[in-house]
Amino acid sequence: MVRLGAVAVVVMLLLRAKSVEQTTNAVRMLGRLAIDDTQSKQITQQGSIPYLVALLKTGTGDQKCWAAFTLRKVTACEANRDEIVREGAIPPLVALLRGLNEELNTSVVRALGNLTTTDAHRAELSREGAIPPLVELLRKGSDELKKHTLRALGNLATDDAYRAQMAQEKAIPALISLLRTGGEAHKPNAARTPELWKYRLFIDCKVLDENNQLLQS
Repeated sequence: MVRLGAVAVVVMLLLRAKSVEQTTNAVRMLGRLAIDDTQSKQITQQGSIPYLVALLKTGTGDQKCWAAFTLRKVTACEANRDEIVREGAIPPLVALLRGLNEELNTSVVRALGNLTTTDAHRAELSREGAIPPLVELLRKGSDELKKHTLRALGNLATDDAYRAQMAQEKAIPALISLLRTGGEAHKPNAARTPELWKYRLFIDCKVLDENNQLLQS
């Protein structure tokens, strides 16, 4: 109950912030309060999402990082996702994927991964151009970032059109490389990385049959 009261206070601080420092402190506190579904739903119900989306677009570097972190936490609660998408979170999240900040990219990818669980949200991600930068992160990101990118792409790969787009973006060579030489986090162990099995089925059964020999070698 105390934490729920704290959420209301911090959201009010965010909405009434008059300086860069006040805004940064408020969004940081908000992210740290999003520790479970109850807290996350309260953050959404208190009307914070439009302000978080605005910070993704026009905030300072720190504010963008904390806004993305907070959205990553609150999108983990399924009940929040439709509201977050309605408030326009997907376009600025996708726009931030091309940045060079590892911490920001990780929060963004994890938030987008949480939004890949329904057809409507996957369709918006595709329309907003999420697949090309995700594939790029699969090639060039850190091991931690690749792990979360695999989850997002793995969920998108449930649709034929998105699989075809991934193939056009040359995702298959990157996936084959991970299957062959990736670290333990990327090995095709169903208990740890089921996303790779989705992709293996995608490669084996749906696209570019000539790559089967590479997977078997």
